[in-house]
Order: sequence, then C-alpha cells, then structure tokens
Amino acid sequence: LLKDEPVFEALNQLDLTATSLGNHEFDIGSAALLEKIRGKCASSGCNYPQFRGANFEYLGANVIDKKTGKNWIKPYIIKQVGDVKVGIIGAVTVDTTHLVAGDGVKDLNFEDEATAINRYVPEIKQQGATAIIVLIHEGANYRGAANDPSYQCNGLQGPMVEMMPKLDPAVTMVISGHTHQAYTCKIDGRLLVQARSYGAYFTETTLTIDKNQNRVVSATAVNHLIDQEKLHTDADAQKLVDQVIELTKAVQARPIAQVASPLNR
Repeated sequence: LLKDEPVFEALNQLDLTATSLGNHEFDIGSAALLEKIRGKCASSGCNYPQFRGANFEYLGANVIDKKTGKNWIKPYIIKQVGDVKVGIIGAVTVDTTHLVAGDGVKDLNFEDEATAINRYVPEIKQQGATAIIVLIHEGANYRGAANDPSYQCNGLQGPMVEMMPKLDPAVTMVISGHTHQAYTCKIDGRLLVQARSYGAYFTETTLTIDKNQNRVVSATAVNHLIDQEKLHTDADAQKLVDQVIELTKAVQARPIAQVASPLNR
C-alpha cells in the first residue's frame, strides 16, 4: 500500500550492512528499483513521509547492464570488522528473467551465479580480506531440522548443492535464500545457511580467525527461532508499524464489494 517504502526504513533501523538483490525486487522494474534504493520519489511525493532509500548496500555481482556490459549494481563490498576485513559478494538467481515481468528486466542480463562470484574473489583477496561471504538469492530444498549439529544435512537438494563445489575455495560461507527453507549445512567444508522466510528464523554465525595466518580456521552457525510470544517488541519497530497502520487506515477500511451471503472456504 505504501510501495515498500516502510520496508526500507525497517531495514535501515536494523542497521543492515548489505543484502543481495532478489527476484521480487525487480517486480517494479529495474529503473524504479534504482530510484527506490536511492530514495527518490514521484513528483507527487513519497508514500511514506520519512522515506530516504537504502542506508545499506544492495549487491548483485551477476546482474549485468546490457548496454554497457558492466555491473548494473555494486558486486561486492569489503567490511572492516575490528582489525579484520570481510568481503561480501551478492548475487541473485539466474532464473530472475523467468520470474518477473520481462519489461522490468529487459535491459539486464543475469549471469551464471558461480562464474560471477568467482570473478571478484581475486581482487577481494588482493585487498586483504580474511573471509569472503556470499549473499545469494538462491537456495536448496530440505526436509530436515532447522539446525543440524553435524552439518551433514542428509537429503539437501537443489541449485545451491550443485553450486557450492563450483565456488572459489576462498569463499568462506554462503548465506542463501529464495527457497524459504531453514538449514545449517556444510558442503565441501563450507557453511551453507538459510533462515527460512518472513523473519521466522535468525541465523547466528561465528567465524574463528587466526590473525597471524589471516584465515578462517572454523565456522559454526545456528538458526534461532523467532518466537513472537517470548520476545519483547522493539520500540522503534512498533512506532514504524503504528505509523504504517495509520497511513493505510483509510484504504484498508474502504469497501471493495458487497455480497449477499457468506463466502466460505
């Protein structure tokens, strides 16, 4: 109802560092998406008064502008964490062209994800990154528990299972999405995680680093269930939600149609 503008504000409140593009970001078309990221509104004004765009980075190493042959958006960032540098590469499913309206992405190519990710690994390493994390809107299918202490994840299937061995050995871990599954797995010794969907889980990852050798020596992850009944509401988040309810109250109360009898399922 407010054209996703409060969602940007919610992510800004979370102090998000970076995220990969996803296929649904392109539902409004690539040109409109760039304006949203930059905080630009229509001449009639913003749908959400405090809208300011993204204070975080959207990443898409495999999203290529057809006209220039160059990256449509930033492929990676390097984040200074204490005295350690962490490279973060983003990518979106190559199937995006089949998942959104063609006109919205007609000026873009979506390259093979592993090929694009691997292209940037050497220059990230040259800049002294100790760990390289991939954020990718692609996933796997899994019927097991949200946490596997052995990280074996027997029965894990799908695109990410096939992609992991193709990624440069310097990639430390992959944070995945798209398939709305919850898992903490290791493939070829590297973490592959996902926190299901709609904020159902939060994945906490711990990387242990040997500073003398400038390398990651171990990586562990756990999916925490977000239990709404046990957690306290964040005051800033509640203020945002209340404001959105107020801004949309009129349109939510507007009758759509009248029916003469109940519409049962």
